[in-house]
Amino acid sequence: MENKLKLLLKKELNESLFEKTKEEIEIFVINTAKEFVELGRTLDKPKPLFGNLIKKGQLVVFFGDNGTNKSTLMVQICDGISKGVPQLGLECSKGKVMLLDGEMATQPFASRYSQSNFDDGFIRLELNFSAFLQSQVSMDKLIFEKLVILVKRHQPDLLVIDNLTYLSSGSKEQSKEIIDLLRSVFFITKMYNTAVVLIGHVPKLEPNKPLMKEHLSGSKVLSDLADVVIGISTSVKSKKLRYIKELKNRNNEIFFDKDNVLVCEVSDSEGYLHLNYLCTSAEKEHYIEKKDTEMTYESILELKNEGLSNVKIAQKFGVNDKTIGNIIRRNSEKKL
Repeated sequence: MENKLKLLLKKELNESLFEKTKEEIEIFVINTAKEFVELGRTLDKPKPLFGNLIKKGQLVVFFGDNGTNKSTLMVQICDGISKGVPQLGLECSKGKVMLLDGEMATQPFASRYSQSNFDDGFIRLELNFSAFLQSQVSMDKLIFEKLVILVKRHQPDLLVIDNLTYLSSGSKEQSKEIIDLLRSVFFITKMYNTAVVLIGHVPKLEPNKPLMKEHLSGSKVLSDLADVVIGISTSVKSKKLRYIKELKNRNNEIFFDKDNVLVCEVSDSEGYLHLNYLCTSAEKEHYIEKKDTEMTYESILELKNEGLSNVKIAQKFGVNDKTIGNIIRRNSEKKL
């Protein structure tokens, strides 16, 4: 079965299909529904690695705006899984992890985590850019081919790709190339029973909207293929607060939904940057909801009289604080 799945990763597959008879192409597993139920009872359930958010054999997409500490959190989760130590209040099952880190070079990584005691089960990869100059294969395809080799060799429980840019070569994320590559990543999860986490960026989020799957670039392709989709965002309460929201979980009931997001705080209290679990709360407490009140000079003046700054007033109306300042200035000039 493994060899047949490998064929799906090769371009030659379509050509080989035409050369074979229908009887030779065993792409379906055929049983009665009753037999599938009986078979399913004998199979082990996917091993949880990080609560119900990351499990072996699943494809997870984790996204957020720039500066939301996505990479910091993934290093923390990888560390937790490699040691079997809980993170953000969720259990971590001990296992081998592999992180393709495209965000930090050796020196800044060493500087940030000089106080950390990483386990040998945490394997980190950096790109050797000089190697790409010697290859005729495109960067994204070469990376994927080498990842498959490494996954087969090391058999990690978790593979993290930080970030999705390295699989897209700058192509549009709805293009055939990126779709094929994402499907190939999906096949890694099935071939080697490895959890794969793809980290994606999003355009700057509007401050008055909740996290949604639609915020993720190429969301249709990514969310359709992913077993789990998770978003992270900065809370309006503090620049150090982050909230994590579960947007899709194919095989489990969503726990961290809009009424119960996971709230944590960025800290360097242990000598390195990490996130501390604080609590769970409603998502609406962490983003700015537009108010029904019409934004007029009178309503702005009323809030100013209550002692609110231009920034706070702007947040209430979901606009820039410069807009508030301009309205106040124009109306003040009219009275002169």
